[in-house]
Order: sequence, then C-alpha cells, then structure tokens
Amino acid sequence: MNHVHRAVSVPVEVPPKIRTMLADFKDMVNWIISWALSSPRTQNRNGRRVFDRYKMCAATTEWFEARWRGQYAAHYHEAACSFASQQLTSWLALGGNTSSLPYLTRPMARLRSDLARTELKGRELTIRVVLAPRHFVFLAGKVNHGKLSEYELGTLGEVVLFDDKANLVWRLEDRRPRARKLCATDTNTARIVLANEDGRIEEVSLGEVVAIQRREREIRRRIQATVPKNLAKQQRLLRKRLGRERNRVRDLLSKKVVPDLLAKTTGYGIGFDDLRRTVRECVRDSTGRRFHERLASWSHGAIQTLANDRSALAPMRPIYTRGTSTWCPFCGTMVSHPRWKTSRCLDCGLDFDRDRLSAVSGLVRAKTEHRKGERWALANDALRPEVVEALRRQCVITDLPRVEPETPEPTFKQGAREVSVVKSGGGLLLSASSSTGDGSASPASALSRAGLETAMTPMTRNDTKYENEVRGNKRIRFWQPHSLVQSSSDSSGNRPSGGCPRRLVWTRLPGFGPGDWGSNPHAGASSCLLLGATDKG
Repeated sequence: MNHVHRAVSVPVEVPPKIRTMLADFKDMVNWIISWALSSPRTQNRNGRRVFDRYKMCAATTEWFEARWRGQYAAHYHEAACSFASQQLTSWLALGGNTSSLPYLTRPMARLRSDLARTELKGRELTIRVVLAPRHFVFLAGKVNHGKLSEYELGTLGEVVLFDDKANLVWRLEDRRPRARKLCATDTNTARIVLANEDGRIEEVSLGEVVAIQRREREIRRRIQATVPKNLAKQQRLLRKRLGRERNRVRDLLSKKVVPDLLAKTTGYGIGFDDLRRTVRECVRDSTGRRFHERLASWSHGAIQTLANDRSALAPMRPIYTRGTSTWCPFCGTMVSHPRWKTSRCLDCGLDFDRDRLSAVSGLVRAKTEHRKGERWALANDALRPEVVEALRRQCVITDLPRVEPETPEPTFKQGAREVSVVKSGGGLLLSASSSTGDGSASPASALSRAGLETAMTPMTRNDTKYENEVRGNKRIRFWQPHSLVQSSSDSSGNRPSGGCPRRLVWTRLPGFGPGDWGSNPHAGASSCLLLGATDKG
C-alpha cells in the first residue's frame, strides 16, 4: 500500500521560550552541517561524502552534552542530526554546489512525536512541546482546512514549528487504484504535450500563465528602474508583485490548467517527466538572462503536485527524461535540431515536433518502466504497431527532401587508408577504409590539400541507406577526434566495455555543439569509418 503525506499550516502564538528554542535548534543544525562537511568521518573508502544520521549523531554526542546538556532533552540532538542529514543528502543529490551550502536561515524546528504531542478537538489544536524532562510549553491554534476530517484518519507525524505557525504532517494510505493505461507528458514553459498508449497526442496550453509571468516581470523591471535609491520601498514593492504573480498563477493552475489536464487524461495514469535536475543543468549550460527568467518561473512542480493530488488514480513514478530529445523513439537514431522545436531524424527521413517526440519517448519509457542506466526500448517494443504508426503521424512536421544523385570524385590515399570522395548536393562525403594501426590515422591532410574541411564525431548506422541520407544533408559539419579505437560487440548484444560503442559510425550530425559527443545504445556492432567534408567556402 502506498502512502502520501499531507501538511496543514496552523497559525499559533509562539511564547518567548519556544522562540529561543527555535533559534537554538537552527544553530544545532548549522553546526552539525559544518562539522559533516569538514570531518573525514563522513567520507567512505572512495572519498565520497555519506551523511548517515546515526553516525553523525554518535560522533557529535559529546559536543551536544557539553553545549546543551540540561537545557534541552537528548531527543533534540537526534532531531537535529536527522534534519541535517536530509538537508545534506538533498544538497549532494542536486550537485553539491559549494557556493550555496544548505544552512538554515530561519529559526525553525522539526520535532517528532516524542517532543511535540498534539491534541485536536474539533478544530481546536493544542501542542505540548517538551523542552527538557518535566519541562513543557503549550501552543494553541485553530485549524481551518476543508479536508481536516479526512486527514484525521491517518497518522499525525512530525510537527514543524516556525516563529508564527506550526505545520502538521499526516501520513495517509493511498487507496486509489493503479492505472491500467498510461499517458506520458512533456512539460514545457508554454505547453504540456500528452501522449497516451491508445495513439493520441493532445496538448494543454500554458499561454495564460506565461502571459501573467511576462507582465509581472516587466512591472518588476520598471520598479527597479524607477525606484533605484529607496531600497526599502523597492523591496516592499517587489515582494508585493511577486506575491501577486504567485497567487494569480496558482489560481489559474488550480481552476483551469490542471482540470483541463485531468479531463484529457481520464482513465490514464499520468507519467510526469522528472525535471528535478533539469533547471539546474540548464542554468549551468546557458548564460542568457531571459532564458534564466523563464526557467525561474517554470511551474512544472506545482502542476505535477496538483494533478497527482486530484487524480482518481494512484500517481506514477516520474519518468527519467535524459535523452528523450536526443534519440528517435521509432528507430533509435540520434536526431538533430535544425530549429529549437524541430527534431530531424535522418534514418526515418522526417522532421518531428520536438515536444511531441519527447512525449512519445516518455510513453515508451513509462511502459517499459525504464530506469537510469538501463538500455532504452523502442516504440515497437512497447506499443502496438497501429499505435506506433498513429503516434508517428501526429509527430511529423514534414518529410525531408529527396537525396540528389551522387557524382564520383577522385580518390585520395593516406597511409593504409583509401579515401573515396563523393559529391552530393552542396557537400562532399568521404568513405575511408579501416586502418590496421592504432586508428588515429586519418585522411585529414589529403583533404586539406584538396581544399576541404574535415571532421568526425559519433553517429549510428553504417548501412547504404543511412549513408545516402547523410550524403544528401547539406548542413553537416565535422570535427576530427584525437583518436579512434575500434572494438567489436559480443554475442549477448551488450555494449562493449572498451573502445567505440556498438555499431558506431563516426561522423557529425547537424545542430549539435562541440560537447554533444555520444553513442547510440540501440545499435549493433561495426568497425567501418565514415568521414564527411564540406567546402570551406
């Protein structure tokens, strides 16, 4: 049986003793975090940090007894170590950025049932907080929540205290049935694309949300320009506009976007894409200010939370999204992006809508229960043939142009390799035989004498059809790697441990930057070599 957690915020009047305890608890957690980041006792044999709360508690017991003995119960030490361990583990999972350490900045305390006992009579709440043995402080408040009677059927767990409120956390059994049919999403800043296993692709617009966020950004920018000297007034106005934007977006998501999403996914389990690290990686790889603004206002987490809470079916595990925009789910070939919203597959000979193709890839992974590090399945492996064809038709933007006939060109010789130059369209394709040496020799010097620019990078497929399709692409550019080590595949179909990946042909796809090296986990084994060239002009 799955479990869900629900939290209710209750305004309470906090006495001075509790305020002092909250400040001391913050100091406890921050001291333990500093100790864990600097102590060798939190490192394993490989030198990696492992923040185990039990080991941290045992190592800092003497410090707690010397600093807080008699003032607070020993359970506060355990609670602080547990909180610090979770803070550090989440910080490490998100990259471990040393410029933003996970210190607490606000006085607070997260207390278990042995430190905070709650009593709820109707809507009147009483919390008994244990500071030390036989030393109690009581808090009182009134709960105003529509689902309080439903939450009371569960187990009340931890109590999170702040200087003006208390958050009560209930643990409930999720009795919703599991879905028999699946629907995968591709969430963007302007729309949500839905692909279900019956072969339909639908969209939910986020245009009104984007319009509200854009308008509020412009207002905040004008406030910063017109009130540059009075910083207190500027900050007050900015907080007011941020709160207004948050309330308007939340209201729109709750009343329009999520109901529309659930109406289009009735009877399907919704598989949301796992975007927990996407924003951080995009910010790291991009320097555009406006792009960062859009990422900062991306509301994918709120949409996922609201949809999972309101759905009649049990929520699904988030879909691992790495590579959904890089590989074609129909043939397994690496795709290029001549435009931001276009995915070009040379093997299929089609231009696809990028978001729709990513949604289909997510559907295939949801059907096969794909996990990180596993081999990716194709659409034909997980879906019925008629469904695959229906999804392909709805993803297609246009067909690629036909390949022009080839015109033979001279042949160059470089060491043990023979290089054949074939002219096609506006470019030249070179086919080189394998070298028996270390694989680092190449016809680059011969091509340079011919006035050509050469390069190589990984691509799949080495059959004649794919070679002809590559020859007809006029946008191809190439880069020469430092070395090339040939390797063969094993009979089990697994990827070789060393050298080039299986069935790897070295050439360059259009639209990829110098850092987009990769291999195709779908393909077979090959030791052939393709080189490409275009006129320098």
